[in-house]
Amino acid sequence: MFVLDYFLTLLSNYEKMIKNVLAVQKGIVRIKRPVDEVFHWIADYTKDRLWCAEVKEMKYITPDPIGVGSRCLEVSQVLGKRLVTRTEVTEYVTNEKVVCKS
Repeated sequence: MFVLDYFLTLLSNYEKMIKNVLAVQKGIVRIKRPVDEVFHWIADYTKDRLWCAEVKEMKYITPDPIGVGSRCLEVSQVLGKRLVTRTEVTEYVTNEKVVCKS
């Protein structure tokens, strides 16, 4: 039971941290690159560690190409704790959106 309580507390703290970070980062960013180039860079979750400080490692555990059903394994350092999560792409529309669940 202790492990479950600890995990739920860690998850709750992580969610609060993410909400605070997202609230600060709202705004418009203009990128002078073609849409397809930017989309493919953002949709490649292995690049998360380049712009998200807590992500230490991100790798796909399914073969290319990236699309619905693609799965990743993420290793993060959150609030001083190592956190390993699996992420799966649930929606993928080229040059429009990529949605995932973790």
